[in-house]
Amino acid sequence: MTRDLSDADARFEARCREWDYQEDMRPGEHRLANGRWPSIPATPKILWRRRSERGKVSKIAFVVMGEPIPKARARVFFNKHLGRAMAYTPEKTASFELQVAWTAKKHRPAEGLITGPVKLTVRIFRSIPKSFSGKRRALAEEGKILPITKPDASNVVKSVEDALNKILWVDDSQVCDHTISKRYSSTPRVEVEIELMEVGNGN
Repeated sequence: MTRDLSDADARFEARCREWDYQEDMRPGEHRLANGRWPSIPATPKILWRRRSERGKVSKIAFVVMGEPIPKARARVFFNKHLGRAMAYTPEKTASFELQVAWTAKKHRPAEGLITGPVKLTVRIFRSIPKSFSGKRRALAEEGKILPITKPDASNVVKSVEDALNKILWVDDSQVCDHTISKRYSSTPRVEVEIELMEVGNGN
């Protein structure tokens, strides 16, 4: 069975063919602080990494399937047992960040965490609203109607950046170039690409 592809979906599938990829269907093995399991679906996560001529990884890319989740503000509560205020990350944000981290960790370079500057590209595809008519859905798939409502693209990117700390890079302060886009798609997901920048490290 074939299906019509939007331009964004076609480019995504072209990258799958261009790069070597693997599929991993195991769910994440993570537990939140409150002891409950996060909702990480056992859907295939497609990952790739491209090597430079010197043999080191120069570019890493992966896809997190499902609805993009923005970074939510930490919640504060008073712990009467410890006698002080404490903060925690809301469960939806924590679950999404764990899914990003678990997906990316499978493709960490053998040489260890990235320590130099990187270029981060994040393509956000949020689901098309159910209220859209058939005509508006088609236009949204073609990128002729853009999502100008929440979640903010920058907040989704912040979730991705925080999730990759100590997973692919040392700290998200290493991100020196950003490319961000937000579109509608019948296949909600977040595409992430990390490219090592061949320049000197500054302090």
